[in-house]
Amino acid sequence: MLVAGLAVATAGRSPALNSVDYHRVDDPVALHRWVGRRLIVVAAGVAAIGVGALVLPNWAPAFGVLLALWLPAGIGLSIAGVSRFVRLR
Repeated sequence: MLVAGLAVATAGRSPALNSVDYHRVDDPVALHRWVGRRLIVVAAGVAAIGVGALVLPNWAPAFGVLLALWLPAGIGLSIAGVSRFVRLR
């Protein structure tokens, strides 16, 4: 996910995201930077949760639940923010 975040953040004007109608996007460079940064934050959170599970193995199930909540929330926030860059019509 870190590589995907870096790839999106540095994509420039190329259409790097699925399900985004680039004909309605005013500034694709800003869109890619915004989404790429959010994906990097999600990847950092996943890494932190993994380290926590390694350091505290007795708490691994709790970290698993945290991971199950972190991933959809982080990716959902990234997707929800795309609407700031897309014209409605």
